[in-house]
Amino acid sequence: PNGFRNSAPCGTYYGQKIDTTDPTYGGTHLSYAPCGYTPPQLRSAYGIDTAVRGGLDGRGQTIAIVDAFASPTVYSDAAEYSRRNDPSHPLLAWQFSQHVFPENADQEVACDASGWYGEETLDVEAAHGMAPGANILYVGASDCLGASLDVGLNYVVANHLADVVSNSYGDQGEDVPTSDVNAFHAIAIEATLEGIGLDFSSGDDGDEVANIGHPEADFSASDPLVTAVGGTSLGIGSTGRTVVQTGW
Repeated sequence: PNGFRNSAPCGTYYGQKIDTTDPTYGGTHLSYAPCGYTPPQLRSAYGIDTAVRGGLDGRGQTIAIVDAFASPTVYSDAAEYSRRNDPSHPLLAWQFSQHVFPENADQEVACDASGWYGEETLDVEAAHGMAPGANILYVGASDCLGASLDVGLNYVVANHLADVVSNSYGDQGEDVPTSDVNAFHAIAIEATLEGIGLDFSSGDDGDEVANIGHPEADFSASDPLVTAVGGTSLGIGSTGRTVVQTGW
């Protein structure tokens, strides 16, 4: 089936296959990009592999993920990913549940409804890969509009359905209506009082200067009650250790 593939030549770890056909950088030939890291490699790079093997793997905790719409094959896809890449930690059926709000058909095209499926599946696979013992609750909002996503987040927080929420959507910069900021912040306050952690991706484009002309943090990652999680390009060597890392 269709899906993203890193083109050859790519290695199973950073530095396995060196590009000697292009000019050097700083006098050194660099590695081709890895084909893709497995959950054990990522757990090793971030220093939690020993803890996970010892049973500190997220068991007894629930991770909620909010996105727009819902892939009809998310569980089977994520389970197959685990089977292929982390067979000692399968994603069991009882570990995964979802609550999907009625889809707003008027926004299907504008929101690229099926385009969210890959993001949703990636989020579930990543969460399970780093905390393979945790339960995962996926909440599908009616559409990609901020109000709908807030409804999905509020469903988790108001009912205290998770211990942490991990979301990878956001606005490009903080140029959002004050009413939207206030609505989200009210949910964030309630989550804080309930002891629910809110993690949001900080965005893919640094300080957004290239997109909006001036430096500005992305929202909702910029809310003071949110943990903003930045993306990196990561080089994991043959021993599972980080050998290079640069922020986005």
